[in-house]
Amino acid sequence: MMQIVIAATGRNLKSKTSLQLGRCRDFIFLEKEYNNVKNIRSVENPFQREKGAGNLAAQYLVDKEIDLLITGELGHVAFQLLKNAKIKVYRSQYGSVKQNIRLFEEDKLMEITNLQAGFPACK
Repeated sequence: MMQIVIAATGRNLKSKTSLQLGRCRDFIFLEKEYNNVKNIRSVENPFQREKGAGNLAAQYLVDKEIDLLITGELGHVAFQLLKNAKIKVYRSQYGSVKQNIRLFEEDKLMEITNLQAGFPACK
């Protein structure tokens, strides 16, 4: 079972993806087994108004033991927390959560492999 999280501006699959991990409104959790989605749930980001929101959000997702994150921008510390936990991070494209899930399944999202000058470097 693979657990995927998408940083989103709302609570459902029609919501847009968020431009920032730490300031996203919701995390959309998807549990996938093979190519089938088994469970979808939304959790409000408890850190969206906190100082260091990206780092707190990243640690929260590490603690949830997710496998993969789809998000917009994220900082160096947040990225290192996720990388150290062996969580793959993919750069979302503008559009809905549902569109980004499809793009991921079609191997059309870029994996963020390191950060250079504050911006993700994609592979």
